[in-house]
Amino acid sequence: MKFSLSALGLFTFSAALTVADAALPPDASDPIVNVNNALIIKLDATNGTALWSTVVFNDGALAIDPIDFSIYTALGGHSPGTDGTVYKVLANGTPSWTNSISINSFCDFDFVTNAAVDGTSSDPGVVWSESGCFGAIAKSDRATGAQQWSVLTYDLDRPSIDPVTGQIYAITNAGLNYDAETIYGVTANGVLNYASSCEGYSDLNPADGMLYRGGRDAGSRGCGTTLYQLNSLVLGAVNWSMDLSSYVASVDGIAVQPWQGGYVYAASATSSKILVINPATQGVVRSFNTAIPPVYIAVDPANGNLYVADAAHPFLIAYSQTGALVWINPNLGGTVSNLATAKPLAAPTPTPTPTPTPTPPCGAPTARISTDRNSIHKGETATITIFPGTSSARPCQPVTVFYTVKTRAQQGVDYIITDVNGQVLTTGQVTNGPLLLHNLPSSRKKTLPVNIVLQKNRAYYLGNSNVQVELLAN
Repeated sequence: MKFSLSALGLFTFSAALTVADAALPPDASDPIVNVNNALIIKLDATNGTALWSTVVFNDGALAIDPIDFSIYTALGGHSPGTDGTVYKVLANGTPSWTNSISINSFCDFDFVTNAAVDGTSSDPGVVWSESGCFGAIAKSDRATGAQQWSVLTYDLDRPSIDPVTGQIYAITNAGLNYDAETIYGVTANGVLNYASSCEGYSDLNPADGMLYRGGRDAGSRGCGTTLYQLNSLVLGAVNWSMDLSSYVASVDGIAVQPWQGGYVYAASATSSKILVINPATQGVVRSFNTAIPPVYIAVDPANGNLYVADAAHPFLIAYSQTGALVWINPNLGGTVSNLATAKPLAAPTPTPTPTPTPTPPCGAPTARISTDRNSIHKGETATITIFPGTSSARPCQPVTVFYTVKTRAQQGVDYIITDVNGQVLTTGQVTNGPLLLHNLPSSRKKTLPVNIVLQKNRAYYLGNSNVQVELLAN
């Protein structure tokens, strides 16, 4: 669903079309979101609505099985020398199994911070990694959760797996704490090898068998803004590298389109930008800005749509390969702590987007408004969302919703309203995403209510049309 709003009170939502590849089942496209390290939510890839949710407390580890599309997460012992606990949730949200993982070290699995799944090699399993109390890699049986093996390492980022050979790759993220700077290669049955490497994010493309690496602070042993293609047969060997510093100020995540000739995405939270890179030409095909910093990214393997979230807001946004906004889920109930999509053996190349047939007339939608805070102290922020609602007619054409702000508080003195990028909304400015109402630290010493009211219009019906947020005196 598309959202657009401006300080004049315009809010637009419309239906979005996506390309579904018939060779992959729908579950391959649906993203899984980890909220507040406690709530696992499955979203519909076509519109971003929640399909189900389940409570599983975890350390951020999140992975989807490429065979049955079940979900794996884990929680460390949170005390050195204590085993970790690993979980499997079925594709329909039903809990499957709970088990433990351990390693003979002082830390044991104090934390279980990342996960990946090998579902297609001759020795499949779920791979877990640790960061925060040195590091480790362990592997569990997909069907039962029984541990197969574990090896000791330095602090690790998210593992990547070659789905043909089962070879596991992981790069350290110890930063300045330890002189780690290592890439590990672990065979499917647990034989450990290592080589030197700058520290960064990594992802293996199952279509070309190449490992891509980049990101993290170059001043803290990171790879910086350089993207590397690594030879997966010679551990740590670089095929080529490209400097992205002329495009972005940082690289904070990478992801791949898992088909032959697929592009690589490099995400910059600092610049709120995505770079689309063609590895065949080692060139930037295009770039586009994102409404929130892309701290977490994941790729829809069916069509290359990109899911984006940050670690500060309850939003998940879907963009097309070209940067067009596909939909937004504006309220997941808490801040996003990780997200994932399935990583198949190799996805077929998507067919070109067909020319859509004209959309038939549809009923007018219902406009609703909500807030996540009814009162805010000085320096705090409330998120205001405008949405059609579950009982509304599905929007099939753009609809403009008008609103006004009614308050005795003074804009710029007591409060400001911004978009999610911090841009103050003034006449003529347009942005994407919810409204953010800020109680300024300099606001006057009195409690003042701010009312945001949706105006009547023949283009839509009104549901709940008014929210009030009190600006508290202290």
